[in-house]
Amino acid sequence: MATQHLSPVPPAPVISHAYPMAKPGYGKRNAPDQRPPARDDFALLPARERYVASFIDRLPQGAAMSVKQLAKHLPLYGQQAIGTSLNSLSVAGHLRRVRSRLTTGTHAVLDAFHGSTDTLHHGRKA
Repeated sequence: MATQHLSPVPPAPVISHAYPMAKPGYGKRNAPDQRPPARDDFALLPARERYVASFIDRLPQGAAMSVKQLAKHLPLYGQQAIGTSLNSLSVAGHLRRVRSRLTTGTHAVLDAFHGSTDTLHHGRKA
């Protein structure tokens, strides 16, 4: 049985104009079928995940999505808590992180799709 977390969540910090962008072709991408943001998009998530998700939801396309960058801009939580939240958001279907190999290199690339849609969980309908 799901538990509703109706306690107020501190508002996510306002995005600074200095928030770093990822290299072209990387970073945050909105889901192709993402709905416009609504107040209750993350209502059933625990407080920390709602805080992180609402911040990520307001980031521009191409914003850096590393745990270190998010932790720098989210003062209530450290890197480990942010990483745990990103994993929880992935399981809940709000975040999809994709690793792919470059054909010219050997390092992994992490793309992040974030949004208010139910089609993000492992690329199929939840």
